[in-house]
Amino acid sequence: MSKAFGDNLRQLRLKKGYTQAELATLLNIDRTTLTKYERGLTEPDFLRLKLICEILNVDYNTILQK
Repeated sequence: MSKAFGDNLRQLRLKKGYTQAELATLLNIDRTTLTKYERGLTEPDFLRLKLICEILNVDYNTILQK
């Protein structure tokens, strides 16, 4: 994944009206971990990515597109 993933994640999170803290709680992760995803510093494992897509109601292509 890349910085594009983090940017997409942030935009989709904001579009759905979630704060970082709210989405992190739904994902059962620390807010700082979500911040790292959004900054492109780390990336979620497949199961967490699947959960992100389910919560944000998007498919993998939408969140992974460049």
